[in-house]
Amino acid sequence: MKTPLLRGVAAAIGLACGAAHAASYVKLAGEHIDFYYDSDFWTLGAAVSGTTISLRPGGMAASAQVTEGAADPNDGPLFTAGVAVNRAFDQAVIAVAHAGYTLNNQLNAVGAYTLRYTGYYGDSTQSLISDFTSGTFGSGGFSAGAALGRQIQWSYRYTHEFTWDGAASYEPLELATSLNAHAAIAASGVFSASASTSGLGLAEAGLDSVSYTFDVSAVPEPEQYALLGAGLALLAFVARKRRQENRG
Repeated sequence: MKTPLLRGVAAAIGLACGAAHAASYVKLAGEHIDFYYDSDFWTLGAAVSGTTISLRPGGMAASAQVTEGAADPNDGPLFTAGVAVNRAFDQAVIAVAHAGYTLNNQLNAVGAYTLRYTGYYGDSTQSLISDFTSGTFGSGGFSAGAALGRQIQWSYRYTHEFTWDGAASYEPLELATSLNAHAAIAASGVFSASASTSGLGLAEAGLDSVSYTFDVSAVPEPEQYALLGAGLALLAFVARKRRQENRG
């Protein structure tokens, strides 16, 4: 039920990855990968483990508090407060394969977020849309090539009277290309969240962190191709010799 809405939001925002993106990139080394992250967006830092980079943005949280009225509708009127956080980030993370390796299509993005309301009634919703683009990286900038695909993570929850409902979903990457070898991949995204509370209490919404996981494939060395060719030639020679012996 939520998926068409989220796709519409992403389409309306229109993440464009065509031109090189000017950003203050910071380099971190991973396993067979160099990561470049936009420190203007991920202002609270980053950490790398293997082929995963975890990043923390700044300015992606909001809160509001109801301090007037009643806490319970049986005791008086309820007042409402709400917050919303919406932000797009273009080419905020770039993975570049080391020499002898290429990046493949095993891609993943997982967001950690804050959603909370403490009043008598409340509701909250969030979505993290991640778009991946193949390309090249050099001179501090990313030059985009083919769009690789999109991944969506969302959730919602509400409480009203004696009714409670909520759901969460993680939709894996939908590939948009058959290409499976990339020199560099850029991750862009859109995060949207909101929370409201009615009655004395607090509403909070925000993005705490995002972890991006990439995967690499080794590129065979010329010597390996030569050995493979020699092995195939030897097999062909043995098969031909056996056929000749069988005829004799």
